[in-house]
Amino acid sequence: MSSADPKHFEVLALQPGATPEQAKRAYITLVKRWHPDRFANDPEQQKLAEEKMRTINVAYEALVGEAQVKTPLLPGSTAPVYDSADPANNTERRAYAYRERPRGFAFWHGQTGWLSWTGTGALAAISLASAWFVVDTLADHYGPPFAADSIRHEAKLESVMAKTRRMAEAGEIWAMVNMGWFHFNGRGVRVNKSEASAWFARAANAGDAGAQVQLGLMLARGDGVPTDAGLARHWWERAAAAGHPEAQRLLVESRL
Repeated sequence: MSSADPKHFEVLALQPGATPEQAKRAYITLVKRWHPDRFANDPEQQKLAEEKMRTINVAYEALVGEAQVKTPLLPGSTAPVYDSADPANNTERRAYAYRERPRGFAFWHGQTGWLSWTGTGALAAISLASAWFVVDTLADHYGPPFAADSIRHEAKLESVMAKTRRMAEAGEIWAMVNMGWFHFNGRGVRVNKSEASAWFARAANAGDAGAQVQLGLMLARGDGVPTDAGLARHWWERAAAAGHPEAQRLLVESRL
């Protein structure tokens, strides 16, 4: 620090040629002595301390800054070694030390490097793909079906109905139950509760507990069949004996 202004050494009570470590110790000592907060009860003395601290800060920054400007360069580079604590002003080292690193998606912050453009492009691509997915999903769900799709759907449904009916008439219990629900909910056919009860009855007689519960509900409510509470309980008791929890619950409620 020999080339610095001698007045700076005088302010910090240092000898010319003092090391940065000595300057730092002297600076800390003077801050402890002249910090304005120590004179909070004496406005006049506090103002004097503030002026003194400004002089001390200028001297310290000048001496330490001069000592830190001359630093080795990074290996194979013309850039100075990075030091975020560098207090030097208006130097090449300060400009480098406080330069922001390039970041992805930082195009909006004025960074136009390859990383920024790559991040921005990726974000735009993801946003467009997401918007297309949402639009396509909504159109598929809420949009009117194409005539060809409707024809294929109807043909497939008719094929399923025909196959299920053949299996039901052949004695397959699962097919009997499905035929009952097709007619009960109107899937593939018009709603026909009477026809539904007939298929549920065939499945119930074959031992299907679910069909027994549904047939009992239809009898209890008179839903497509004449109301018959006794027969309804009969089917629930058979389903409950097979361990069906819904039948057991209905039996308990029917006794209340």
